[in-house]
Amino acid sequence: MSREKIDWSTFSDDMGALDLFGTTLRRSMGYDSYTARTRFKARALTDMFELSTSEVMAIDGGSTGGNGSARYGFKARIIGENSPHSFIPDPCDPSLTQDQNTSYRQIALHTTFLSSTAGSGENVTRGDIVVVEIDRSDYSYNLEYGRFISISSHETPSSDVATECSNLVGLVGEWGGPPQATQQAPAVGQDIAPGALPSAVAGSVPSGNMSFTLAELKAIVPALKPLLDLIASTEGGKGTAGYSAVNNGTAPKSGRKRRGYTTSQMPDRAMTSMTVRQLMAYMKPHDNCPECKGGSGFFVWLEKEKKCPTDNPNCYGVDEDQPRPWEATDPFFATGRYQLIPKTAGWYAKIIGLDRKLTVENQDAVGAALAIMKKQTLGKYLLGKSNSEVGALDQLAEEWASFPIYTAGGKSGACKAGYSYYCKDGTNKAHHQLSKVLRIIRNARAKVQATPTAVAVLEANTSYSAIV
Repeated sequence: MSREKIDWSTFSDDMGALDLFGTTLRRSMGYDSYTARTRFKARALTDMFELSTSEVMAIDGGSTGGNGSARYGFKARIIGENSPHSFIPDPCDPSLTQDQNTSYRQIALHTTFLSSTAGSGENVTRGDIVVVEIDRSDYSYNLEYGRFISISSHETPSSDVATECSNLVGLVGEWGGPPQATQQAPAVGQDIAPGALPSAVAGSVPSGNMSFTLAELKAIVPALKPLLDLIASTEGGKGTAGYSAVNNGTAPKSGRKRRGYTTSQMPDRAMTSMTVRQLMAYMKPHDNCPECKGGSGFFVWLEKEKKCPTDNPNCYGVDEDQPRPWEATDPFFATGRYQLIPKTAGWYAKIIGLDRKLTVENQDAVGAALAIMKKQTLGKYLLGKSNSEVGALDQLAEEWASFPIYTAGGKSGACKAGYSYYCKDGTNKAHHQLSKVLRIIRNARAKVQATPTAVAVLEANTSYSAIV
């Protein structure tokens, strides 16, 4: 039913009635360029940012869940013909020469898209093409807030002023205006050229080691969340399932992966409900098998030739194309959101303790510990004690094989820049572009200094203060 009000007195006679009939016909044949669409493709104009509790309550009353997890959003512009954003200046239009303040103001006019569930899910950064949804009334859209559905493609804008979205490259703030002074990223190396190494600061790294407690790490995690989410996206996996992701390892230099699964397939035993001591019992058999990195567990090859190991001929289910369900004899190799292996699993006990559970919060704290304690050069950069972007990128790649190295070499000494640190093992490859990783660690570094709880922890930590 139409909500448009019509004055009855205008059709109280015969001619008025005819006019009303004609108007009705014209409107019934009116062209709707959107055909009731609510889903569109859009281009992200900012990186994903965390929303405060008050912001979430103001937007939707916190209706997406009460589990205490953070909510995330980003600014984006709907693209394509007849875009609902066509009346707003496009920050990605290369024909518009503008300063950063103008870009920030234009971005602030666009829709804020929220993750549909608690937690950030997929990590969106500026330039990415995404699928979004907005609410529609009879004749218009709600362009203040919308919902993020999925990532269509990851894109990296060029700093070349003649290219689309070049205005987004140097922006450091998250949305709505320029960043505060404490949020500024290093001035050197802002320009990132497509298809080439980004210009990263070599810098220097002071000596000394930092150490943090579980409580301190939990206070720092929110500032590092976008980086931790990016790590998880190609390690344990996106979303809450990543916290229970495990696998049986990969045959060295074979290029054939053994199937991974989640501990939620075990009866009443998601990894998030296990203690560290319970998890270690499943990882221990992998210390005894040099080739397969495992004991008598099940291994299913995913390439053309599938076979069972000689010590476990019953590794298939009824259909040989499908692996059998998890059994108690199956050991774990890489575990959890950050895919710790037996060699590094001691960090579970070091940070959490043997008899505490591997909850979402505790696993994120371990992920932060790997980034800022196990890899001290990376940690000193993220926490503002070093300006070495090159050292930070290389250590990130050394810890997580899905990240690219900046300095050619890697473990074998023969890996090119942009490839995995473990490029010659026949198994691993980089799944991220250096330019995007550089942008993420710069933003993480800036966010640490702009997060009061993180700053308070750093100021009170003696091992941090001792590094000069």
